[in-house]
Amino acid sequence: MISTPEPSRRPRLGLWAVLAGCVLALAAPSLAASSLVAAGQATSSQAGPAPDAATLIARARADLARGDGIAAEVRLQQALDQGAAREDVAAFMGEALLDQGELDQAGDWLEPEQFTLDTAAQGFRNLARLERVKGDLAAAGRAYDRALAFTPKDAALWVEIGRLRYVGGEHVQALETADYALSLDPENVRALEFKGQIMRDQYGLEACLPWFEAALAEAPE
Repeated sequence: MISTPEPSRRPRLGLWAVLAGCVLALAAPSLAASSLVAAGQATSSQAGPAPDAATLIARARADLARGDGIAAEVRLQQALDQGAAREDVAAFMGEALLDQGELDQAGDWLEPEQFTLDTAAQGFRNLARLERVKGDLAAAGRAYDRALAFTPKDAALWVEIGRLRYVGGEHVQALETADYALSLDPENVRALEFKGQIMRDQYGLEACLPWFEAALAEAPE
């Protein structure tokens, strides 16, 4: 009788090894996915909560101070998405768009004159700037009058008014405005610069140098 040989243990071990490898291979994608999820959760946790609307507006104002209208516009849009009211951002959104040369869009934000009490002075200043760029000096003057009602002792605002007067041919009044701005803030760089420009135009380079040097002393950069 021919006996059937007993199966060896090596093939059985090999089969179990193959099966174990398959199980690990099938489990690997889910394990990798779990690792990615965990990493994402850790990153999200480390990033912290999203900034609120007030923080975004403050950062946008810092962007505007650096002359970065594009970054300011992005932050202000995020502030709106976070629940900020149109009046909260209108003054600064108008400025951001002005900085980018988008006059029509800037007008959409500034011309309705819908600003909060805290942002009204800046809003009317930016509206005046818009009107000046468009060539309507009378409308710019009216907007500056509105801004003055909120911040009558702002030297930088008086410098802007002086520049408007100078462009309109009111050179004597412009010089008086520059002097008044300096009386409010003798170290104001823009007031010193403006006074130097007027002195240069009226009396030449030698007369303007002390004013420009004083401005450089305040802001060497």
